[in-house]
Amino acid sequence: EAALPTLYDVPADVANDMAQLKFLTDSELWRAAESALTPAESEQMQALMLKRQREGLTPAEQQEAEQLARRHDRIMLIRAQAAVLLKDRGHDVSRLGRLPEEA
Repeated sequence: EAALPTLYDVPADVANDMAQLKFLTDSELWRAAESALTPAESEQMQALMLKRQREGLTPAEQQEAEQLARRHDRIMLIRAQAAVLLKDRGHDVSRLGRLPEEA
């Protein structure tokens, strides 16, 4: 059985969600392993990062950037754990590391 990452700074709710992944079906795990920010969220996150570098962010923009970063981190941790579980179940997960045009 795959072990959870030993990261001390993983929020409890994320760690709990990661632990619950082992109860999902393979098809549910594939969906989790392929999850991502929406295109709108990705674009907004990139725009905020560029603005931060250029001129800085307002407090509201900073809060939004932090929320998007937390969501991104959560998704990446869930994806990684789902991939580990799929691999443990005998699935070839090599396509998960490819860009969409390479898959």
